[in-house]
Amino acid sequence: RAGDAIGQTVQRWAGVELPRVTVGEGADLPAGSAIVLGTLDRLRRVAPEVEAADPAVMGVAFMDEHAFAVVPIRLAGVQRLFVIARAASGVFNGATYVRDFLIDGPRRGLYLQAETVLRSPQMSGRAAYTLTIWGHEARYTAADWERIFDSFARDGFDRIYFWVSGHFPSRKYPQ
Repeated sequence: RAGDAIGQTVQRWAGVELPRVTVGEGADLPAGSAIVLGTLDRLRRVAPEVEAADPAVMGVAFMDEHAFAVVPIRLAGVQRLFVIARAASGVFNGATYVRDFLIDGPRRGLYLQAETVLRSPQMSGRAAYTLTIWGHEARYTAADWERIFDSFARDGFDRIYFWVSGHFPSRKYPQ
């Protein structure tokens, strides 16, 4: 999903499909310039030299799971932009940041602004607001809610709020 955040945007804006490479254990990073997305643990196994190349990369170990570092690093004469986090959610947040703030320009001159960015989004809780459909609450069974709650958990939500004000209609505006 992190690669899609960047790739689909570049495709839509410039009509260019970015090549994607998945680097396995023991393999080297791609030879040319690239945007490299990955967790710190994975990066340590695939390209351990990156951590020593910039102190910002080392700082990722002390960030929360939603935080990320975007770090331009030149190794062996090749410039790459690394989006690194402790967890996949942080990598996704970093890719979204790159898409929203570091990629810009006209269709034929799209560019990537390579700068070091460290961010720790304030996401201590992810909430879902559940609105009830007044007059139809009894149609939902426990199995329905279980499927809904499972989908919330799968998407990383850890709080659910029920908006029940409609169950207490206004005396002034009963409709």
